[in-house]
Order: sequence, then C-alpha cells, then structure tokens
Amino acid sequence: MLLNARSDAETRRTCGRRFQTPEPDAQALPVLPRRDGTWPSSSIETFFDSLVEQQNIPNIFSMQMCGAGLPTTGEGSNGGSLVMGGIEPSLYTGEIWYTPITEEWYYQVEVLKFEVGGLNLNLGCTEYNSDKAIVDSGTTLLRLPDKVFNAVVEGIIQTSLIENFNNEFWTGLQLACWEKTEEPWAYFPDISIYLRDMNASMSFRLDIKPQVQCFFFF
Repeated sequence: MLLNARSDAETRRTCGRRFQTPEPDAQALPVLPRRDGTWPSSSIETFFDSLVEQQNIPNIFSMQMCGAGLPTTGEGSNGGSLVMGGIEPSLYTGEIWYTPITEEWYYQVEVLKFEVGGLNLNLGCTEYNSDKAIVDSGTTLLRLPDKVFNAVVEGIIQTSLIENFNNEFWTGLQLACWEKTEEPWAYFPDISIYLRDMNASMSFRLDIKPQVQCFFFF
C-alpha cells in the first residue's frame, strides 16, 4: 500500500512512527555479487564462488520469496529460503519462469510493461528501464524513475476504491490511518510488472500486493 512517496529521503512512515532506511553497510559479507560484473577486483573471491569451487556444486543459486509484510498464521513470521547449488522442488509449485540478464552488472533485466489494477500505463520500455532495471534481493523497496512513478500513482488513484483522499495523501505529504480492526488492502490495486521471457516473443507477470507496496522515485 502506498503510504508515503518521497524522493528526498528513503523514509517510510506509519501513523505516529517513522522508519529511516539505514545506510548500506560497507562491511557486508560479499556473498552473491557477480565476480565478472559487480565486484571491484577479480582477485577478491566471494563466498558463493568459494563454495562452488571448494564443494564442487553447480554455479547456481535460488531464492524463495515468501511475501514479507503479509499476515502469517500461527507462530513465527514470513520468511524464505536461499538455496546454493540448485533449486529445491519442495519450495515451489507450478512452473518456474526465467528472464534474461541483459547486463551482468547488478543482475540487470528488462521490464516490458507496468499495470496498475489491470490498467496498462502505456509507457515505453525506455521509460521503464531508465537508466537500468536491476533485481536487488537486499531491499523491499521498489525504486521507479520519476515518469513511471507519477504514472503508477495516477493509476492507483484511478483504480483504488478510495473516494475522499486529497492530493496530499497521494504526494506523500499526508498520512492515512485505519483502525487496527480494519484491513485497508482491499481499497488498493495490485501492481503488475511484466518481464521478458527467455523466449523473446513471450513475457511473464509479477504481481505486487497492496500489503507490500512501498514506492520511491528518483
């Protein structure tokens, strides 16, 4: 759900509380960067590269994403799995879709289309991929170019069931609050991102539920 949208600081707000996104930790463990694209020196071996070499496992890893921010049942919280060396069949159902990595710099991919509540934003691929579209498992934020961000917000305004919100809410200058017993998610649309399939004539769709939507433009 879009609660706040600001470009001057990556800050998320809820009623009466404020969460500041921390600065990246320069001492973080180099686990999964692509040695041939994102690491400053080929002489530095990442943890995963070391694991592939020493344990003789396939040079592939997979992540199970379990909807951070969505409600859970029972004890514990939503999480996921990181599998090094392959794919664990018990962690998914259905078919796995693949998208080409267009540039090995930060796992760059190609976004073909955005939809908001089924409404096509009708922007070109250049807009969606400016200056690049990357996959980053280290954040829950979806950063969008200025033009795409404005189109997404306008699409949410058009397709949401909210009738009495003023413009300041949609520009991030005013917050909206609900009672704890209320579930406001039904008022807001899904966001759909279309990625190119390995078959260049096909694409597949990723749906982002209102519970986990948080956008920033740049």
